[in-house]
Amino acid sequence: MPVIGQPIALTVEKILFATDFSESSLKALAYVKKLAHHFGSAVTAAHVVDLSLATQSPEAAVGFSMPDLREIGEEGIRKVRQELRREHIIEKGIVLTGVNPASSIIEYAREFRPDLIVMGTKGKRNLERFILGSTAEDVLRHVTCPVLTVGPECVIPDGDNVSWSHILYATDFTPDTAHAALYALSLAQESKARVTLCHIILDRMGICAGSLRDSFLDELNAMVPEEVREWCSPECVVKQGEAPSTILKLANDGNADLVVLGVRPAIHLRTHVPAGVTYKVLASARCPVLTICGSAAFPWNGFFG
Repeated sequence: MPVIGQPIALTVEKILFATDFSESSLKALAYVKKLAHHFGSAVTAAHVVDLSLATQSPEAAVGFSMPDLREIGEEGIRKVRQELRREHIIEKGIVLTGVNPASSIIEYAREFRPDLIVMGTKGKRNLERFILGSTAEDVLRHVTCPVLTVGPECVIPDGDNVSWSHILYATDFTPDTAHAALYALSLAQESKARVTLCHIILDRMGICAGSLRDSFLDELNAMVPEEVREWCSPECVVKQGEAPSTILKLANDGNADLVVLGVRPAIHLRTHVPAGVTYKVLASARCPVLTICGSAAFPWNGFFG
Protein backbone atom coordinates (compact mmCIF):
# COMPACT_ATOMS: atom_id res chain seq x y z
CA MET A 1 0.00 0.00 0.00
CA PRO A 2 1.40 3.42 -0.95
CA VAL A 3 2.04 5.64 2.05
CA ILE A 4 0.68 9.14 1.56
CA GLY A 5 2.62 12.22 2.55
CA GLN A 6 1.63 15.01 4.88
CA PRO A 7 -1.48 17.11 4.19
CA ILE A 8 -0.71 19.96 1.83
CA ALA A 9 -1.73 23.59 1.98
CA LEU A 10 -4.13 24.10 -0.91
CA THR A 11 -3.84 27.23 -2.98
CA VAL A 12 -6.62 27.89 -5.47
CA GLU A 13 -5.73 31.14 -7.17
CA LYS A 14 -7.14 30.26 -10.60
CA ILE A 15 -10.37 28.39 -11.27
CA LEU A 16 -11.33 27.28 -14.76
CA PHE A 17 -15.10 26.96 -15.00
CA ALA A 18 -16.08 24.95 -18.10
CA THR A 19 -19.73 25.43 -18.97
CA ASP A 20 -22.24 24.33 -21.58
CA PHE A 21 -24.98 26.49 -19.98
CA SER A 22 -26.98 23.40 -18.97
CA GLU A 23 -28.84 23.02 -15.67
CA SER A 24 -25.85 21.19 -14.17
CA SER A 25 -23.57 24.00 -15.32
CA LEU A 26 -25.80 26.53 -13.56
CA LYS A 27 -25.45 24.52 -10.35
CA ALA A 28 -21.71 24.35 -10.90
CA LEU A 29 -21.57 28.13 -11.31
CA ALA A 30 -23.26 28.58 -7.93
CA TYR A 31 -20.54 26.41 -6.39
CA VAL A 32 -17.79 28.23 -8.31
CA LYS A 33 -18.85 31.48 -6.68
CA LYS A 34 -18.62 29.92 -3.22
CA LEU A 35 -15.16 28.49 -4.01
CA ALA A 36 -13.96 31.84 -5.36
CA HIS A 37 -15.05 33.61 -2.17
CA HIS A 38 -13.53 30.90 0.03
CA PHE A 39 -10.12 30.80 -1.65
CA GLY A 40 -10.00 34.33 -3.06
CA SER A 41 -9.79 32.88 -6.57
CA ALA A 42 -10.04 34.46 -9.98
CA VAL A 43 -12.40 32.61 -12.33
CA THR A 44 -12.11 32.03 -16.06
CA ALA A 45 -15.35 30.89 -17.66
CA ALA A 46 -14.89 28.79 -20.80
CA HIS A 47 -17.38 27.45 -23.33
CA VAL A 48 -16.62 25.20 -26.28
CA VAL A 49 -18.46 25.71 -29.55
CA ASP A 50 -18.80 22.15 -30.82
CA LEU A 51 -18.04 22.26 -34.54
CA SER A 52 -19.62 18.84 -35.02
CA LEU A 53 -23.02 20.36 -34.21
CA ALA A 54 -22.79 23.17 -36.77
CA THR A 55 -24.86 22.95 -39.95
CA GLN A 56 -23.01 23.23 -43.22
CA SER A 57 -25.35 25.85 -44.65
CA PRO A 58 -26.84 28.96 -43.07
CA GLU A 59 -30.06 28.10 -44.94
CA ALA A 60 -30.40 24.68 -43.29
CA ALA A 61 -33.90 23.94 -41.99
CA VAL A 62 -32.69 22.59 -38.64
CA GLY A 63 -29.70 23.19 -36.41
CA PHE A 64 -27.44 26.22 -36.06
CA SER A 65 -24.78 27.66 -38.29
CA MET A 66 -21.27 28.16 -36.97
CA PRO A 67 -21.78 31.95 -36.52
CA ASP A 68 -25.02 31.24 -34.63
CA LEU A 69 -23.34 28.76 -32.32
CA ARG A 70 -20.50 31.16 -31.61
CA GLU A 71 -22.96 33.98 -30.90
CA ILE A 72 -24.86 31.74 -28.47
CA GLY A 73 -21.59 30.85 -26.75
CA GLU A 74 -20.39 34.43 -26.48
CA GLU A 75 -23.75 35.58 -25.10
CA GLY A 76 -23.74 32.78 -22.54
CA ILE A 77 -20.21 33.60 -21.38
CA ARG A 78 -21.11 37.28 -21.17
CA LYS A 79 -23.96 36.42 -18.77
CA VAL A 80 -21.70 34.20 -16.66
CA ARG A 81 -19.13 36.99 -16.39
CA GLN A 82 -21.82 39.46 -15.36
CA GLU A 83 -22.96 37.12 -12.59
CA LEU A 84 -19.40 36.70 -11.33
CA ARG A 85 -18.82 40.45 -11.37
CA ARG A 86 -21.97 40.97 -9.29
CA GLU A 87 -20.28 38.80 -6.67
CA HIS A 88 -17.11 40.95 -6.90
CA ILE A 89 -15.13 38.01 -8.29
CA ILE A 90 -12.19 38.65 -10.60
CA GLU A 91 -13.21 37.04 -13.88
CA LYS A 92 -12.61 36.63 -17.56
CA GLY A 93 -14.19 34.53 -20.28
CA ILE A 94 -13.21 32.65 -23.38
CA VAL A 95 -15.08 30.88 -26.17
CA LEU A 96 -13.21 27.93 -27.66
CA THR A 97 -13.98 25.95 -30.80
CA GLY A 98 -13.38 22.30 -31.56
CA VAL A 99 -14.94 19.03 -32.68
CA ASN A 100 -14.57 17.56 -29.19
CA PRO A 101 -15.38 19.76 -26.17
CA ALA A 102 -13.27 17.66 -23.80
CA SER A 103 -10.21 17.90 -26.03
CA SER A 104 -10.59 21.69 -26.29
CA ILE A 105 -10.88 22.09 -22.51
CA ILE A 106 -7.89 19.82 -21.90
CA GLU A 107 -5.74 21.74 -24.37
CA TYR A 108 -6.74 25.09 -22.88
CA ALA A 109 -6.11 23.83 -19.33
CA ARG A 110 -2.57 22.81 -20.27
CA GLU A 111 -1.94 26.35 -21.47
CA PHE A 112 -3.84 28.18 -18.74
CA ARG A 113 -2.64 25.94 -15.85
CA PRO A 114 -5.57 26.42 -13.45
CA ASP A 115 -5.41 25.25 -9.84
CA LEU A 116 -8.89 23.76 -10.12
CA ILE A 117 -11.37 22.96 -12.89
CA VAL A 118 -15.08 23.02 -12.11
CA MET A 119 -17.65 21.41 -14.41
CA GLY A 120 -21.21 20.14 -14.41
CA THR A 121 -22.13 16.71 -15.70
CA LYS A 122 -25.33 15.21 -17.01
CA GLY A 123 -27.23 12.46 -15.24
CA LYS A 124 -27.07 8.73 -15.67
CA ARG A 125 -30.24 8.70 -17.74
CA ASN A 126 -28.52 10.61 -20.51
CA LEU A 127 -27.78 7.92 -23.11
CA GLU A 128 -25.55 10.32 -25.02
CA ARG A 129 -22.83 9.50 -22.53
CA PHE A 130 -22.62 5.91 -23.76
CA ILE A 131 -22.11 7.07 -27.35
CA LEU A 132 -19.94 10.13 -27.05
CA GLY A 133 -18.42 9.70 -23.62
CA SER A 134 -18.62 12.11 -20.69
CA THR A 135 -16.89 15.42 -21.26
CA ALA A 136 -16.28 15.79 -17.54
CA GLU A 137 -14.80 12.31 -17.18
CA ASP A 138 -12.55 12.77 -20.21
CA VAL A 139 -11.27 16.04 -18.79
CA LEU A 140 -10.60 14.77 -15.28
CA ARG A 141 -8.51 11.87 -16.62
CA HIS A 142 -6.27 14.07 -18.79
CA VAL A 143 -5.44 17.11 -16.65
CA THR A 144 -2.91 17.51 -13.87
CA CYS A 145 -5.05 19.65 -11.55
CA PRO A 146 -8.03 18.54 -9.45
CA VAL A 147 -11.47 18.63 -11.08
CA LEU A 148 -14.61 19.35 -9.09
CA THR A 149 -17.77 18.04 -10.71
CA VAL A 150 -21.32 19.09 -9.90
CA GLY A 151 -23.95 16.62 -11.06
CA PRO A 152 -27.70 17.03 -11.62
CA GLU A 153 -28.55 15.50 -8.22
CA CYS A 154 -26.18 17.83 -6.37
CA VAL A 155 -27.71 20.08 -3.72
CA ILE A 156 -25.91 23.41 -3.40
CA PRO A 157 -25.94 24.64 0.21
CA ASP A 158 -26.91 28.17 1.15
CA GLY A 159 -24.35 30.80 2.06
CA ASP A 160 -21.69 32.80 0.27
CA ASN A 161 -18.73 30.59 1.13
CA VAL A 162 -18.10 26.92 0.73
CA SER A 163 -18.02 24.90 3.93
CA TRP A 164 -17.28 21.20 4.39
CA SER A 165 -18.38 19.38 7.52
CA HIS A 166 -17.95 15.79 6.29
CA ILE A 167 -15.61 14.63 3.53
CA LEU A 168 -15.82 11.09 2.18
CA TYR A 169 -12.73 9.65 0.50
CA ALA A 170 -12.96 6.33 -1.36
CA THR A 171 -9.94 4.27 -2.36
CA ASP A 172 -9.16 0.95 -4.05
CA PHE A 173 -5.57 1.08 -2.68
CA THR A 174 -3.89 1.80 -6.03
CA PRO A 175 -1.32 4.66 -6.19
CA ASP A 176 -3.78 6.67 -8.29
CA THR A 177 -6.42 6.72 -5.56
CA ALA A 178 -3.94 7.02 -2.68
CA HIS A 179 -2.68 10.35 -4.05
CA ALA A 180 -6.15 11.85 -3.62
CA ALA A 181 -6.08 11.18 0.13
CA LEU A 182 -3.79 14.19 0.53
CA TYR A 183 -6.51 16.47 -0.81
CA ALA A 184 -9.22 14.92 1.34
CA LEU A 185 -7.16 15.30 4.52
CA SER A 186 -5.98 18.80 3.65
CA LEU A 187 -9.50 20.07 2.99
CA ALA A 188 -10.71 18.38 6.16
CA GLN A 189 -7.98 20.08 8.19
CA GLU A 190 -8.73 23.49 6.69
CA SER A 191 -12.47 23.16 7.28
CA LYS A 192 -12.20 21.25 10.57
CA ALA A 193 -14.35 18.64 8.87
CA ARG A 194 -15.00 15.05 9.76
CA VAL A 195 -13.31 12.72 7.28
CA THR A 196 -14.20 9.15 6.35
CA LEU A 197 -11.88 6.85 4.44
CA CYS A 198 -13.64 3.94 2.78
CA HIS A 199 -12.87 0.88 0.71
CA ILE A 200 -15.47 -1.23 -1.07
CA ILE A 201 -15.09 -5.00 -1.30
CA LEU A 202 -16.76 -6.02 -4.51
CA ASP A 203 -19.67 -8.43 -4.34
CA ARG A 204 -17.84 -10.87 -6.58
CA MET A 205 -15.32 -11.45 -3.79
CA GLY A 206 -18.00 -13.63 -2.17
CA ILE A 207 -17.14 -15.48 1.02
CA CYS A 208 -13.56 -14.18 0.91
CA ALA A 209 -14.79 -10.69 1.81
CA GLY A 210 -15.14 -11.36 5.53
CA SER A 211 -11.58 -12.54 5.93
CA LEU A 212 -10.29 -9.50 4.05
CA ARG A 213 -12.23 -6.85 5.99
CA ASP A 214 -9.82 -6.52 8.92
CA SER A 215 -6.85 -6.41 6.55
CA PHE A 216 -8.43 -3.60 4.54
CA LEU A 217 -9.27 -1.67 7.71
CA ASP A 218 -5.62 -1.89 8.71
CA GLU A 219 -4.67 -0.61 5.26
CA LEU A 220 -6.98 2.38 5.61
CA ASN A 221 -5.68 3.27 9.05
CA ALA A 222 -2.10 2.98 7.81
CA MET A 223 -2.82 5.64 5.19
CA VAL A 224 -3.37 8.32 7.81
CA PRO A 225 -0.18 10.06 9.03
CA GLU A 226 0.16 10.27 12.81
CA GLU A 227 0.21 14.06 12.62
CA VAL A 228 -3.31 14.01 11.18
CA ARG A 229 -4.62 12.22 14.24
CA GLU A 230 -3.58 15.21 16.34
CA TRP A 231 -6.41 17.30 14.91
CA CYS A 232 -9.01 14.75 13.83
CA SER A 233 -10.08 11.14 14.23
CA PRO A 234 -10.62 9.79 10.72
CA GLU A 235 -13.24 7.09 10.44
CA CYS A 236 -12.19 4.06 8.39
CA VAL A 237 -14.96 1.99 6.83
CA VAL A 238 -14.93 -1.20 4.75
CA LYS A 239 -18.18 -2.19 3.04
CA GLN A 240 -19.15 -4.90 0.61
CA GLY A 241 -21.24 -4.23 -2.50
CA GLU A 242 -21.13 -2.61 -5.88
CA ALA A 243 -18.71 0.29 -5.69
CA PRO A 244 -20.83 3.18 -7.10
CA SER A 245 -24.00 2.49 -5.12
CA THR A 246 -22.09 1.75 -1.92
CA ILE A 247 -20.03 4.96 -2.15
CA LEU A 248 -23.17 6.97 -2.83
CA LYS A 249 -25.00 5.36 0.11
CA LEU A 250 -22.11 6.13 2.46
CA ALA A 251 -22.12 9.73 1.24
CA ASN A 252 -25.88 10.09 1.61
CA ASP A 253 -26.16 8.34 4.98
CA GLY A 254 -23.27 10.36 6.37
CA ASN A 255 -24.49 13.68 4.91
CA ALA A 256 -21.15 14.14 3.17
CA ASP A 257 -20.79 17.50 1.49
CA LEU A 258 -17.78 16.45 -0.59
CA VAL A 259 -16.69 13.12 -2.10
CA VAL A 260 -13.02 12.73 -3.05
CA LEU A 261 -11.89 10.13 -5.59
CA GLY A 262 -8.56 9.34 -7.13
CA VAL A 263 -8.78 8.22 -10.74
CA ARG A 264 -6.32 6.61 -13.07
CA PRO A 265 -5.17 8.64 -16.08
CA ALA A 266 -6.33 7.77 -19.57
CA ILE A 267 -4.18 7.70 -22.67
CA HIS A 268 -7.00 8.39 -25.14
CA LEU A 269 -10.37 10.12 -24.91
CA ARG A 270 -13.09 7.66 -23.99
CA THR A 271 -15.68 6.77 -26.65
CA HIS A 272 -18.18 3.94 -26.94
CA VAL A 273 -17.52 2.63 -23.43
CA PRO A 274 -19.95 1.70 -20.65
CA ALA A 275 -20.22 3.98 -17.64
CA GLY A 276 -17.68 3.07 -14.96
CA VAL A 277 -17.58 3.69 -11.23
CA THR A 278 -16.32 7.26 -11.47
CA TYR A 279 -18.98 8.40 -13.91
CA LYS A 280 -21.80 6.75 -11.95
CA VAL A 281 -20.70 8.54 -8.78
CA LEU A 282 -20.35 11.86 -10.61
CA ALA A 283 -23.79 11.55 -12.19
CA SER A 284 -25.71 10.61 -9.04
CA ALA A 285 -23.90 12.23 -6.09
CA ARG A 286 -25.92 14.70 -4.04
CA CYS A 287 -22.75 16.66 -3.27
CA PRO A 288 -19.83 17.82 -5.42
CA VAL A 289 -17.17 15.25 -6.29
CA LEU A 290 -13.48 16.18 -6.31
CA THR A 291 -11.34 13.95 -8.52
CA ILE A 292 -7.57 13.86 -8.67
CA CYS A 293 -5.90 12.07 -11.54
CA GLY A 294 -3.01 9.83 -10.50
CA SER A 295 0.42 10.13 -12.09
CA ALA A 296 0.66 6.50 -13.21
CA ALA A 297 1.57 6.11 -16.86
CA PHE A 298 -0.58 3.01 -17.36
CA PRO A 299 -4.00 1.96 -16.02
CA TRP A 300 -4.13 0.01 -12.77
CA ASN A 301 -6.42 -2.91 -12.10
CA GLY A 302 -8.53 -1.16 -9.51
CA PHE A 303 -12.29 -0.69 -9.59
CA PHE A 304 -12.19 3.06 -10.36
CA GLY A 305 -12.79 2.60 -14.08
